[in-house]
Amino acid sequence: MNSVSTQDQWLVIQQKTFLNWANEHLIHSNRSIDNLASDLCDGVNLVALVEALQYQKIGKVYSKPSTRIQMLHNVSLALQAIADDNVKLVNIGTDDIVGGNLKLILGLLWRLIIRYQITSSKAKAPPSRLMLTWFQNALRPLTVSNFTTDWKDGIALHALLEFCKPGLSPHWRQLSPNNSLQNCRLAMQLAKDHLAVPKMISAEDFCSPNLDEQSAMTYLSYFIRKSSPGYYGTLNWICKQLKTPNISNLTTDWNDGYYLCALVHSFGGEVKGWPQLERRDHIATCQLGLDGAQKLGVEPMFTASELADPSIDHLTLMVYLSKFKNISQQKSNTQSCVLDCQLQDVTVGNLVTFQIVAVDSKCKRNKVEALVTGPSGPVDCQISWGDTVAMGSFLPLEEGSHQLHVLYGEQEIDGCPVNFIVGLDINQIQVNCEKQQCPVGQLCRVQIACSREQCDSVYVRLTSPSGEVKNLDKVQTVNGLESSFQPNCVGKWKYEIRGSGQQVIAGEVHVYEPELLTVADERVLDQENTSVLGFPKNTDVEDHVEVFVSGEGISQATRGQETYFTARSPGRGAEITADLQVCGQRVPCSREMKDNDETEFCYVPTTAGTYTVHVYWQRKQVAGSPFTVHVIDRSQVTLVEDLRELTDDNGRLALEYGKPTELNLDVALAGPGIFKAEVLSPGGKLPVDISQTEHRGTVSFVTLHEGDHYIHLYWSHVPLEFSPLHAYCPGPPLPIDASKVRVEGHGAEAARATVPAEFIINGMQAGPGAPRVRMQGIHADLPVVMKALKYDRYLCRYTSTVPGSFLLYVYWSDQLLPTCPFKVAVNAKGDASKVWVSGEGLRGGIANHELMIFIDTREAGPGEVTADCHSNRHSARCDIKEEGDGGYTLRVLPTESEKHVLHIKYDGQHVP
Repeated sequence: MNSVSTQDQWLVIQQKTFLNWANEHLIHSNRSIDNLASDLCDGVNLVALVEALQYQKIGKVYSKPSTRIQMLHNVSLALQAIADDNVKLVNIGTDDIVGGNLKLILGLLWRLIIRYQITSSKAKAPPSRLMLTWFQNALRPLTVSNFTTDWKDGIALHALLEFCKPGLSPHWRQLSPNNSLQNCRLAMQLAKDHLAVPKMISAEDFCSPNLDEQSAMTYLSYFIRKSSPGYYGTLNWICKQLKTPNISNLTTDWNDGYYLCALVHSFGGEVKGWPQLERRDHIATCQLGLDGAQKLGVEPMFTASELADPSIDHLTLMVYLSKFKNISQQKSNTQSCVLDCQLQDVTVGNLVTFQIVAVDSKCKRNKVEALVTGPSGPVDCQISWGDTVAMGSFLPLEEGSHQLHVLYGEQEIDGCPVNFIVGLDINQIQVNCEKQQCPVGQLCRVQIACSREQCDSVYVRLTSPSGEVKNLDKVQTVNGLESSFQPNCVGKWKYEIRGSGQQVIAGEVHVYEPELLTVADERVLDQENTSVLGFPKNTDVEDHVEVFVSGEGISQATRGQETYFTARSPGRGAEITADLQVCGQRVPCSREMKDNDETEFCYVPTTAGTYTVHVYWQRKQVAGSPFTVHVIDRSQVTLVEDLRELTDDNGRLALEYGKPTELNLDVALAGPGIFKAEVLSPGGKLPVDISQTEHRGTVSFVTLHEGDHYIHLYWSHVPLEFSPLHAYCPGPPLPIDASKVRVEGHGAEAARATVPAEFIINGMQAGPGAPRVRMQGIHADLPVVMKALKYDRYLCRYTSTVPGSFLLYVYWSDQLLPTCPFKVAVNAKGDASKVWVSGEGLRGGIANHELMIFIDTREAGPGEVTADCHSNRHSARCDIKEEGDGGYTLRVLPTESEKHVLHIKYDGQHVP
């Protein structure tokens, strides 16, 4: 009697579980069933279930069958479609379904669950063994040997949550097995809220001693099916192990064998020829990976040709890869030694040294080799071993891009090759300016001693007292180069010599008007209060003024900022005054007596430009007066280009590998200044070409480095407000390979009717190609709108007006992606009329105090909650937090005391 009762209990559990599973798929066709024996017998719901699983119409169906013959036709149509999809049906026929044979119907549903939920037709091993092996590897050190008693206390469920999403159940080890029901309830709720795992079975049934294996496997299959939490948990573990984000699936990304070889290599296994593998020969590369894994103790579960098949069963591959978690980490050949080098400032003709450190006691020195390559070929390189360190050296003989390779057994060690730039040695350049001071109109020569190779990259930049910048013409001489200029006004003329993009030396020439020289303390001063060389002379000159003016305010200033200068008249005690002008207009200037001898002046420039400062003592101008002040305004330096068209979706300036990037800046209103720029790449500072006119500054550069770049821009040595610019280069163009295209985003898996959905076609690793998309529905295709992003990426948007199932086909340069078609399920839109909103916050509150509002969507179906609150002038901050089980908390923070309007929408519709 007890045996019969127990059998009835497990059968009831299985019926409820399989019924829930069927309804989970029938929801796409707006159907549901209540009784497996009676609701499938006419074949209408069975056909709808098969069509939802296969994402296609399977034939003409009698929608309201009135005779047994019509019911048999419908059921036969469904069974034939199942058989055509390589699902074996044993001892079940149309009469069994129409007759309501419950046990055979449960057997049929179990076959469908195995084929469409757990494994594909390519799987060789039994699904129960595959699932159990994966759980054993993923949940170590927890022991899991079955699908019933080892799960009923809920602890294994919590461990599974923590594996899939670290932090979701971090204290699972402290759970008590005596609280089995509570443990299962909490785990299932967390899985539903955070991992979108539906409750196919109740917590009471899951922890029941009468739980059958098939019911437990049905629920647990939601953790290991394709695109499941366990699927992505395995992917995340592998990406972390290989330190790459480029693996996006557990099927086609593994067909060429490269990532399997990389995984073997990361655990210290040997892969012949790594990393220079012939990736076009997929089967041979897969065999290398399988052989290397077997030597590590990971036995193969498929052949090389089966791994190279794009339709390889994802669960079989998941299980195989999970076995790597059981082997201990070893140092690979490429990790047996490390390179220690500093290659930032390498120049022609100077010896470069580096170190190779053996970090593995098994490192064989005779297998270590260092090579350097330059623009013209190999560069002689020597290494000499000590105990555990090898000293290496080489002598670069030409400019340009170089690479340092360190090989161990013909394999590059980690971190190699190292790219670096060799420049000319500017320390060998000698500069001589024949004059430090000269009168207006006199020729001034700058002589540069350099090699013939350096002549092309060396130039002289001259800045006049008014801020005008130009490059001087250069004439080649016996010893190098010569440039000259003839100053046409008084003041400081600054020159800068640059070579290979670096500053060699900077200096200045003081230019004076001989007729306006003054004398102070037996010194002859020019108009800028600077001593003129050759003086004093033994001449009796009356020192009629002895006032010293100093401070930044008589040479340079920034618009809108206070600027100071001081004037001292030792022992005079007389009043010192100042007068400032720009463009004929006087500028307010405050004056403060610090003591009897010193007066401090302060002014705030209101515009950029050249200011004139007159300083008087006893109504007479002091020596050096008037002073010329260059006032700059960096806020007036603006980019000519609209960066919104040049940036990616992360706000980074998109760079093209090997192609010039040019930025133009409008400097017309920025005042007299000098434009400078530098670009920092992953390989160091890049050479830049800078030019400047009265109205525009331009910087251009070429990058040969993949990764983030930072562009620093300066106006008169002051960083611009938008500097640095963050840029990114995706690396050199790759050959077109549709198998490397990744389709990302929730919209490639599911959507809701009338709610816009989107996904991204990512071709960064697939080479430049043109995408094409088709969304095939059972009744009609769905239009998809594409927008090009940067780096061969495309944003795709679509909206389905009704629920249903679609097949998504993606082509790259007319090549269908091997992972296609994607199955997209469009569910019914959430019903906003069934959303309940409550809370004291709906009655209002106090400015700058949070209002709390609760939103209940349990009866509304799946959907998205959005909120917006605003007054006539400002918006209030709205934060929405999902609390689980369809509940949300809305926190609103109004900042002003007045009437606000709150909009709460569910899937775009206002809630009641």
